[in-house]
Amino acid sequence: MEFRRVGDTYEKKITSVAANGSTYSCWQQVRRETIIDDRGREYLRTIPSYDNGVVVPSHTDYQDTIEKCVNRYHPLSYNVNEGSFPTWESLVKQVFGEQESMGWEYLATLYQNPLQILPILCLVSEENGTGKTTFANALENLFGQNVGFYGQQDLSSQFNTWMSSLVAVFEEINETETTLNKLKAASTARSVTINAKYQQPYTFNPFVKIILLSNNEKTFIRANRNDIRFWVRKLSPLAAYDHNFEKNLKLETPAVAYYLSTYVLREPRSRMYFSPQEIETEALRLVVKESQSNCVKELSEFIADSLEDADPFLATTLDLFDLLDKHYTRSEIKQALQNDFCLSPSVNPVRYTTISGLSKTGRVYTFTGNMLQSLRQSYTLI
Repeated sequence: MEFRRVGDTYEKKITSVAANGSTYSCWQQVRRETIIDDRGREYLRTIPSYDNGVVVPSHTDYQDTIEKCVNRYHPLSYNVNEGSFPTWESLVKQVFGEQESMGWEYLATLYQNPLQILPILCLVSEENGTGKTTFANALENLFGQNVGFYGQQDLSSQFNTWMSSLVAVFEEINETETTLNKLKAASTARSVTINAKYQQPYTFNPFVKIILLSNNEKTFIRANRNDIRFWVRKLSPLAAYDHNFEKNLKLETPAVAYYLSTYVLREPRSRMYFSPQEIETEALRLVVKESQSNCVKELSEFIADSLEDADPFLATTLDLFDLLDKHYTRSEIKQALQNDFCLSPSVNPVRYTTISGLSKTGRVYTFTGNMLQSLRQSYTLI
């Protein structure tokens, strides 16, 4: 089938060439008049028509048409075959290290259950030659055109077609509140409006998995203790360079696809499949520490020191405002307590004794010794 009509739009199947010289097929819009010029008006009657385009991902039971709709999810370009895949094994070990089994579980979930929400995978290293980009390229071998490579301009643009990918790879994004909010929202969104060039906006149920690559290990994102979306892996340089490595990855792709299709998955432990405890790494804790405001850091140190003398102790935001020598506003202190420390004040005013021994009444926050270890970690070097 060379032409098709989807709704009121004609499309032509063409062969395009990627930057690496490989070819791939894709559908490109074509004007009705162009078809008439090339084939004649009567040829239009032979072109199959469809009501709409849909995106239904599947790697195990792909259908190019569903009802009277075209499936715009891209099928795999290879035949799955059982075999060995030592190069893939070394790459997964390199990227996921001590969490290697979780790395295979991540890939198998992508392959078997593409609709499953997964954490934002962050691969970081200040050094080059660690396998970050190689892993992203390997995913493109595995999932083809369903993997897209994007930059800061795509996040800043009014167009958001990257959200229709299975995997969206971003390299060296600018850490801004707007950027992070977009990524966080995309990782769990149930419905979005896709804005694409030269097309009418349409509602879409996204299933995009986000991967961030960065040479900045500490401040490429801002995260707090409550963030359960980020799985941060710090990579070390590869022991030796093999110029056939990426070629072998591509050759082994049909075999690794077979392995992933037969991998026995466990039950999800959270809505992002893995539990927060499973994806907590030393690299994530370092990011959380670097993301803390000065207010949070000073509060952490003050509360930890105070708990050594009084456990528990009670304080209002006004108390802490005075105890921190008025360096921060009460609003900053309140935001730190509620957002970073996950604390809430008492519902009603209570009578309490301050650290200095005064008897007062107010809506208090309660600090206990159970917080001591995590507070110490929050302001000391990891």
